[in-house]
Amino acid sequence: MMEKSLDDSCEKYINKLLYVETHYGWGWSYPENKGKEVSNLDMEPIPDFTFRLLKLTSLEDNSRRGGIGIIEDDACKYNGLRISFTTRHVGVFNFDSEFPICNIFITEENSDDHVGGRGEIRSIENV
Repeated sequence: MMEKSLDDSCEKYINKLLYVETHYGWGWSYPENKGKEVSNLDMEPIPDFTFRLLKLTSLEDNSRRGGIGIIEDDACKYNGLRISFTTRHVGVFNFDSEFPICNIFITEENSDDHVGGRGEIRSIENV
């Protein structure tokens, strides 16, 4: 089975800022659109943003598949909210040169609602 993971170099970014270049993909989902008929314009991605990586997450086989952080970007509508992400594609990725395309979920603490989409995550130095 092919691996979808983040390599060991990603550990050095814990407690550091990372950059998300948002992608349209199949469109972004927003809680305010739940149960409504929406157009493509209602599914546009949010603007690119930065977040502080708090921890990396792993599967049962110990492969690093994603992480959790807090958005720290005054220009972002979701500043201060939690972001979680998981890798989308087969391969071994990092935040320095082999940038992962990730599923992205933005939530308020203790909420079932989320903003969801996808984007490429990279170090601030590689923007």
